[in-house]
Amino acid sequence: MSLHFTSQIGTQYRNELERLLYFNPLQHRYHEDIQHAIEEMGVPQIVEQNGFLRICLANREDCQSIFALAPQDGYEKVAGVIVYQRENMESLLVLHIVVDDAYTMHGVKSDDMLTFKLIDHVKRVARSIKGIKTVRVIYGRKSGRMIDLPVIRTL
Repeated sequence: MSLHFTSQIGTQYRNELERLLYFNPLQHRYHEDIQHAIEEMGVPQIVEQNGFLRICLANREDCQSIFALAPQDGYEKVAGVIVYQRENMESLLVLHIVVDDAYTMHGVKSDDMLTFKLIDHVKRVARSIKGIKTVRVIYGRKSGRMIDLPVIRTL
């Protein structure tokens, strides 16, 4: 069964989203990177707006999210989320990526390559915005190394 990607999820997903963002069992592996990201970008907050949930950062009001939902036992489970914003006239900046442990590199669903699919969805959004040439991803918050992914438009 395939993953479903959406920019909006209903309030019924609040508990799952909280578990994923705040109680992820693998977050200890990335403690330093997470701490650095929070210091730099702000704490991710789940906000209810017009019957839907979105993720905002305390220091950044204009964030957007893409949620990955996976079919499980007759309903859809939150498998991951990516948070991004327009950095400037030419780029989008990925602020946070979180995936369920089953979709990590060593998880039972690692073949789904969820992290890469979430980034690819941000690139699709970027292609629809005039002037955006790159999607920037911070690779290793501690090192602060940026990876610029070109946005290629098809004719």
